[in-house]
Amino acid sequence: ALTTSYGTFSRLMSINPLTGNPWTLSEVNNWTTKFGVRTTNGQSVRVSELYITINYLTAADTGYKAITTTHTPNQFSNANRAFLSDNSYTTDTVNGDQQGYSFGATGVGVPLNASITGVEVQVEAKSTDSNGCQVGAELSSNGASFTTLGSTANLSSSDALYSIGGSASLWGRAWTPSDFNNANFTLRLQNIDPGSSCSNGSTLSVDQVSTRVYYTLPAVSLTSHATAVGTFNEWSANTGTVLSAVLG
Repeated sequence: ALTTSYGTFSRLMSINPLTGNPWTLSEVNNWTTKFGVRTTNGQSVRVSELYITINYLTAADTGYKAITTTHTPNQFSNANRAFLSDNSYTTDTVNGDQQGYSFGATGVGVPLNASITGVEVQVEAKSTDSNGCQVGAELSSNGASFTTLGSTANLSSSDALYSIGGSASLWGRAWTPSDFNNANFTLRLQNIDPGSSCSNGSTLSVDQVSTRVYYTLPAVSLTSHATAVGTFNEWSANTGTVLSAVLG
């Protein structure tokens, strides 16, 4: 209830009350509102300031980071040919063979204050048998303990890009930025013959391997003050997830 002294009154809205759904960037970047005061006893009410504070998370990613170094196990031929996308291939013909890679002394480069939301491995590859052969990947933060094997869709006979994991895939474990920012972050490829649809002895050819780490940064608060009746001064959040809006 209002008093005879000025005070601060606010309303926290974690969802848009007009839609019943979480806020979108478009909604908060184009915010307009109507503000009214209603009394029951005929007395006047004074309002000295109206503002909106938006709390939001910034979503980002590292971009695709190519492998730079081979790592045990070393079972593919010419394993260093997977560093660049140049139509020069590392190859393998044996089901279950593995090849390890890492990303150099500084790893992938994730901000230290980030919260990891997903990891994607991108493989540029092909197979001499396009009926069911696959390539798999595992990840490790220490070069020794690896995640469960993930695999691509069936490979075609021409060079194509395949993704394993993604923006919401944590590969069955929790990650911290330090897991990615050192030479111990490693990736292990595997030649997969999932059954009779892939001919024994088919040649797996890999042109390039890269990894992309998805994350959010700590919540940011932006405040916009009313500058005219029903209008707020402009501000812009370019990317992120809106957590809440506070009208005060």
